[in-house]
This record gives sequence, C-alpha cells and structure tokens, in this order.
Amino acid sequence: MAAFSVLELIVVLIILGVLAASVLPRWPRSRDVAARAGRDDLLATLRYGQQLAMADATRVIRIETTTTSFNLTADGAALPQADGRGNYPQPLPDGASLNPATTLEYNGLGETTATIFTVTADDVWRICVEASGYAHGC
Repeated sequence: MAAFSVLELIVVLIILGVLAASVLPRWPRSRDVAARAGRDDLLATLRYGQQLAMADATRVIRIETTTTSFNLTADGAALPQADGRGNYPQPLPDGASLNPATTLEYNGLGETTATIFTVTADDVWRICVEASGYAHGC
C-alpha cells in the first residue's frame, strides 16, 4: 500500500506556506482595484474632454473635480459618458478620494491648466495634465 510519509507531508506544507507568504501580500485588494478603475476613468475623461474641445472650438469644455467625483460639461451641461454608462458626474469608488478639487477648461487647441491629480485609496496614483492638455499617469 503506497502512502506519503510524514516527512513528505511536512515538506509540502512548508513549501505551500512559503508560497502563500510571498504571494498573498501582493494580491490586489478590492478597494485598490476599484480606486485604480476610478483613476483610469478620470484619465479617460480628461482625454475625452480634450478631444471634444479640439473637435468643436465653439463649445466651452470643462472638467470639474471634487474629492469624491468628477464631471465633464459642455457649455455648462453635463455630457454622456463616452462608454455609454450614463451621464456625468461620475463618482469615485467608496474609499477613494481625489485631489485637488478644481476646474479645468480646455480651449480649441485642447490646452488647459497644468495640474497633478492624486487618487488615494490604500495606494496613491497620480495623473499629470500638461499645459498642452496631454493627460498621463505620472
């Protein structure tokens, strides 16, 4: 009758314990995943706003941020989201915050005020908006 010895079982348990101790701390927390999605949505909104401003220079395109949401407007009216998930404003996920609370206005060339946004949850992510209007993670 074939069976595992106690020594073999202990070695396997030790290996599993070492693997669990090294992998679990890196496992993404759900709050961080949601906050990262919020950061990605803000970045997409900044780029979308710039594109709208360059496509129609007669409209005033603004992105207004608070500590818990962001809003994209054209001539003062909230716009539908580019992905069809509804209209702005878009809230950040629970546990995430956004700084600074400000308003960016794009001109017909897609230019705006240089700003660094910080999305904070368990981790911190930054979005840089250049004076040229280019938005990117930094």
